[in-house]
Amino acid sequence: RLSQARQAVDEYLTRLLPAAVPAPVYQIVDEVWRDVMTLILLREGEGSNEWNKAVRVLERLIDSIIPRADPEERQIQMAKIPLLLADLRRGFASISYDSGRAAMMFKQLQQCHVTTLRGLQPATMKYQPHEKAGMEGGNLEEILSDEFMQQASELKQGQWITWTTGAGKELRGKLSWRSEVTDLMLFVDLRGRRVAEMSSSELADLLRSGRATLLTSIDRPIIERALAAIYNTLTRQMPGHALPA
Repeated sequence: RLSQARQAVDEYLTRLLPAAVPAPVYQIVDEVWRDVMTLILLREGEGSNEWNKAVRVLERLIDSIIPRADPEERQIQMAKIPLLLADLRRGFASISYDSGRAAMMFKQLQQCHVTTLRGLQPATMKYQPHEKAGMEGGNLEEILSDEFMQQASELKQGQWITWTTGAGKELRGKLSWRSEVTDLMLFVDLRGRRVAEMSSSELADLLRSGRATLLTSIDRPIIERALAAIYNTLTRQMPGHALPA
């Protein structure tokens, strides 16, 4: 799933970016922004608000290093840079990028902007995604691992999940019990019968691979809602003999 997302982002960047970009922009895109977009793609999906924001930041970054001949246009261009840098920093922070290396990148980008605002073209290089995408001072796999582990660890009693077994069978179960000692979780069906047992790490692996989904929209299964409706009806019919809650 991660490798597919990386490939999708790389293809998108290749289409979006100019054939050649200044070295500081190349470095930001290759080492940082492609990971920012990969993380958003996995969490929110392409076309989401966060995805569109990340794309717009990239478009603004590209626009910021295009020289303008008109002095007034340069003033407008310069006025946009502080907000651009703030948005870039937020992206760096979202993947826990090393602050020291980030500072170096921003310093190099600043020099690039100075050249551009003089109406000159910064030296460029052909953009080609690096084969081994990775953040120095951070790790996308670890971030994703923490995210899915957090989802599994915070699963509440009564919450439903659906997952696919190794044999391809689709199952659905409600968390009935979790051991505080072994972290083993028991999932049951609508009738309270055991469906499966798994640990938080096993559930996190299923979530990470896309083989499990948290059914957050289901507060109570259909049968529980039906029983509640029956109880309510009986209670209304027998006002003097209310059923226990």
